[in-house]
Amino acid sequence: MQPRFEKRVGSTPFGLVEQPRFRAGFDFLRLRADIEEVDIRLADWWQEFSMASDSEREDLVQAAKAEQQSTQAAKPRVRRAPRPDGVAAPGSATPPRDDAPSSPVEPADEGAPKKRRRRRRPAGAGGESGSAQ
Repeated sequence: MQPRFEKRVGSTPFGLVEQPRFRAGFDFLRLRADIEEVDIRLADWWQEFSMASDSEREDLVQAAKAEQQSTQAAKPRVRRAPRPDGVAAPGSATPPRDDAPSSPVEPADEGAPKKRRRRRRPAGAGGESGSAQ
């Protein structure tokens, strides 16, 4: 239940508060906040949310959503480095270069046996029938 406390947007908080063991999970979250394992603001938010009326809960969820959007906007986007020459992007139809060595792709576990799956028999088919004559 502890990872679910970090999700404070949408309908998740409303469902979490209705769980029978919410109070036990919240008490554990408060203990974790006391030893600074999680942010104390998170525990304070859940305490306020659990004791609030429905309209106040909606306001708290909207405030958490706005806070989440502002933190996401503040984070710089991580961009990938450009691909080195000769390496094609997955799904691209670029032919290999003539100067690049070509090697056949070999499976990693060539000696391993192929996995087999059991087939399920339909309920009415099979060797044994339910009625004896």
